[in-house]
Amino acid sequence: MFSPNRGQELFAEGLAYETGDGREADMAKAAECYSQAAELEFIPAMNRLAEMYMSANGVERDHQKGRELFQRSSDLGDAEGTFNLGMIYWGGYGVEKDPDYALRLFVHAAEKGHVGAMVEIGTMHFYGDGIEQDVHQGVRWFAMAAEKGDMGSQFKIGYLYEEGMDFEKDLRAAFSWYMKAAEQGLPEAMFKVAAFYHDGLGVDKDDAKALEWYTRSAEADLAPALFNLATMYYLGEGTEVDM
Repeated sequence: MFSPNRGQELFAEGLAYETGDGREADMAKAAECYSQAAELEFIPAMNRLAEMYMSANGVERDHQKGRELFQRSSDLGDAEGTFNLGMIYWGGYGVEKDPDYALRLFVHAAEKGHVGAMVEIGTMHFYGDGIEQDVHQGVRWFAMAAEKGDMGSQFKIGYLYEEGMDFEKDLRAAFSWYMKAAEQGLPEAMFKVAAFYHDGLGVDKDDAKALEWYTRSAEADLAPALFNLATMYYLGEGTEVDM
């Protein structure tokens, strides 16, 4: 008897084959499950199978099949499919590069809340990457992505506030955005938070907190953090002198 959830069941089976969850991993079988689920218009299966075709993961690379699957997903209203279709036209994967069309696709995806699309739009406008440069538009899209929790965009907004670029210089706002990104684990943001605490920029000077955030950044192998951390220990800032 046909199950109305058959597409979802096949997708789950494909994931199990892909990850080796409860069975031997088998990418070919995973692809077959995803293919069957995609035929039933189960959107996550379309997207996953498309990714496999684009990256030659478990199947032979086939940009056309990947693009067609993302197109089907996009036509069904899926933001992820629309975003990935935009990436195909942006990068020229099996098609001629078309930044303008890619931008339109990114905007469609962003309007549905796709954060990655917001970041791509911001990047294209901010740096004039494939389109006419418009820094203000770029910042606007980065700000939207930052509000949605994208840590890279949060870091960018923090930097713009710190430098007074497209915003009035505001070290408190810069610190706040750096902290948001740092709390999500971005090493460069952790470094900035530490530096702001150390120098009392936009926040009360606090060597103990500076030491804490330099330590976290250093543990992520950020070289400048290692140097600053060593310097603080040497000078006994936020800790006892350790020679």
